[in-house]
Amino acid sequence: MRAPCVIGRQLPQAEAILGVAGLRAALVKETRSPKGAPSGPLRVVRQRDISEGIELVTAASLPLVERKDCHD
Repeated sequence: MRAPCVIGRQLPQAEAILGVAGLRAALVKETRSPKGAPSGPLRVVRQRDISEGIELVTAASLPLVERKDCHD
C-alpha cells in the first residue's frame, strides 16, 4: 500500500491523513536552512517509507503549493 502524499501539509494534518490511511509517522525530523528558516508552521518537505511506518522531514515555512505526485 502506498502512503498518501502529505508533502506541503502542516505536520498535524499530515499525521491525521496518514492515520486515516492506517499508517503512522514513525519518525519526524526537522530541518532548517543554514541561512535561517521562516517562522511559520512546520510543513512536510519530504516523506519516505521506513519499516516502522513513514518518515517525515519538516521545515518551518510559508504556505506551499501541494504536490500532486510525491513518488517521482
